[in-house]
Amino acid sequence: MLAFELSGEHATLPSAEVTACLEALGIRFRVELGLPRCLLVDADFSERIGQRLAMTRSIIDVLGVSDASEPEIAEMVRGVELSADRRLSFRVRVKNIGTPLSSAKLERRIGELVYDMGYSASLDNPDFELRAVLTGDKCVFGRTLSLIDSSVFERRRPQYKPFFYPGVLMPKVARVLVNLARAVDMVFDPFCGTGGILVEAGLMGIHALGSDVQRKVLLGAKLNLVHYGAPFTLMYQDARSLGLADDSVSAIACDIPYGHSAIILAGSRKELLEDSLAEMHRGLRLGKRAVVVADRCIKDEMAAAGFESEQVHRQRVHRSLTRVIHVAVKPG
Repeated sequence: MLAFELSGEHATLPSAEVTACLEALGIRFRVELGLPRCLLVDADFSERIGQRLAMTRSIIDVLGVSDASEPEIAEMVRGVELSADRRLSFRVRVKNIGTPLSSAKLERRIGELVYDMGYSASLDNPDFELRAVLTGDKCVFGRTLSLIDSSVFERRRPQYKPFFYPGVLMPKVARVLVNLARAVDMVFDPFCGTGGILVEAGLMGIHALGSDVQRKVLLGAKLNLVHYGAPFTLMYQDARSLGLADDSVSAIACDIPYGHSAIILAGSRKELLEDSLAEMHRGLRLGKRAVVVADRCIKDEMAAAGFESEQVHRQRVHRSLTRVIHVAVKPG
């Protein structure tokens, strides 16, 4: 069993990203238990899972689950089976999500128990890491399989890219959108702007297909995509009239513009939304997903275009803006 230690930056997106990623990679799974910021899933591990996820801190091979009390945790640790090779070194890390237990004290206690089994401790360069996640009234204990480095997303913040334009998505959110779309071989963004979504897709080895009606930002997207070495194709096109064949793209992820300039270019906000959704539906393959971000709920508009809604997530950006992330499928 795998445990996904989730980030606390959103209530629903981290767990939704995990299950979408497993589906995209074709990994059979069953969610066994959902705890605060921790999801237990019956699934086989693949390095590709950790390489894709943005809102997960670590992936753990679960060795045991106990009540979150020192005696129960100690009893569980004594009963787990680690590697048969006692020459291996270890370290212990405890992540405490709101329990009254002392993380430092518990790290020492677990370390003592594992040391007594015949393993040597190494804080700097261990052969394996044991991780305990204290969440709710449970302790999830196991061997760390993957640690996700969130600093790489910070280094790709929009202002650090070769071409910057205000009001764009942060890299973590862009990565989550690609995963929610179950993109594998390609993803299409009909409002690509400076290429934030496309860069994250490209860094996962997914071909990034994008279009925009503004030449300046499209050239900026090219600068950014080249900088990160992402495989891409860009088109100077209006999202209301795309040069795509019917049923030709396997995943869509986009942030529909809601600024004044975008409405002027389209003629009206209603026209921009309805026409672009109709074009996305036309170009998307049957059974595939579109992940569309807007500044309000557009489930009705997406249904009118032919999509079936699967999920809606709300992300507060600031006092006057809440992004609404819609995950929908083209039925068939």
